[in-house]
Amino acid sequence: DLGEHLSEVIELTSKLATKHGVRVCSPAAPALPPVAMHPIFVKQALLSLVDAGIQQALGGTLQLQAKPSDATVTMSISAQPAKRLSELSAGAQRNLAIARQLVVTAGGQLVVVQQPPDPLEAYLVLPAVESVPILVVDDNEDALQLYARFTVSTRYRLVTTPNPEAITALVKRHAPRAILLDIMMPQGNG
Repeated sequence: DLGEHLSEVIELTSKLATKHGVRVCSPAAPALPPVAMHPIFVKQALLSLVDAGIQQALGGTLQLQAKPSDATVTMSISAQPAKRLSELSAGAQRNLAIARQLVVTAGGQLVVVQQPPDPLEAYLVLPAVESVPILVVDDNEDALQLYARFTVSTRYRLVTTPNPEAITALVKRHAPRAILLDIMMPQGNG
């Protein structure tokens, strides 16, 4: 969950931002799909990117924004320093290299659009987890809860119903890749 990690990273770097007189702005992100990247890699890539941004936004503002697109989630960073900087700091260069290496390993990319003497502007493009709909038809509520528990934090999105008569409408609406049917149900045979 990129939004959750971003909030945690902003909190972790708040003292550093305060120390450098940087105001971090991060508007509420729209609903973001989960990213297909290990949570530790996501967090470290974000930490490296935000740290680089803070180093380049001295006395100014750091704007962070995440938005979904087709099969990716893009995290943008824009550092607006109080005074124009002549070059990218060694620490910022190192942090951008770390973020790039982590993201590329997961099939994403880091694009630096501009850097000093212009304000730093960069984008992390992360692959989104494809949501795979699975229809589960079962009259046993415990079984439905068990399937839901097994698929938490996976790419599978369960569509459930205890009613076999709802199958046709649910297939048309959700186009599931698989259907799991209970064979013995009171309303009919799976």
